[in-house]
Amino acid sequence: VLPLLYEGPFWDFDANREQCRKKWWKNLLFVQTLTPNDLEATQCFRISWYIADDMVFSFLAPWLVCVYLLRPAYGMLLPIVLALASMTFSWAQAVIRNWEFEYLDTSRFATEFYLPPWTRCPPYLIGMSVGMLCHDVKLESLKLPRRKQIRWIIYILIWSFASTLLLWACYGAYELNQTNQPTSLNSSMKRANDAYIALSRLAWGFGI
Repeated sequence: VLPLLYEGPFWDFDANREQCRKKWWKNLLFVQTLTPNDLEATQCFRISWYIADDMVFSFLAPWLVCVYLLRPAYGMLLPIVLALASMTFSWAQAVIRNWEFEYLDTSRFATEFYLPPWTRCPPYLIGMSVGMLCHDVKLESLKLPRRKQIRWIIYILIWSFASTLLLWACYGAYELNQTNQPTSLNSSMKRANDAYIALSRLAWGFGI
């Protein structure tokens, strides 16, 4: 259907026409990112990859809510455990497979880390745990110190911590992106690269 709808000098769909002809059903079912190395599936209507990840998270969420309803403590803990498992997997793979953060288009980083839902899930899972916690603990019942000075100190500390996490998630890879060659990272920058790949999404989730 899409080839019949597009037009314009900057719309180049012909390059993806053959991929869509073979693997259109994966895009229809929102499962193309479950097989990220299947380039024919991921290259068909490429912009839809994030919708596919969101659909996977939406399918997962009811099962986590069921665990929470049966065992609230386990339900709140399980998303955090899954987020930490995702972080550990990403860190190990970054070390083993030499993922380079700045190479989004042609390296294995894009297909093995950037697209799959199991590496993108930490912020979603952290959000679920916070939502469950807010459901159990009424925020109005939390009593802060009555003295304004102490309350302002608490507010400033929380906002500073959250801002630090968010700024690091956004700009922590700046120095890494200054290199032009995938093999040009020294040992310290390689460690920073691996840590950023593993922790940036978790940091973004906690910061939010």
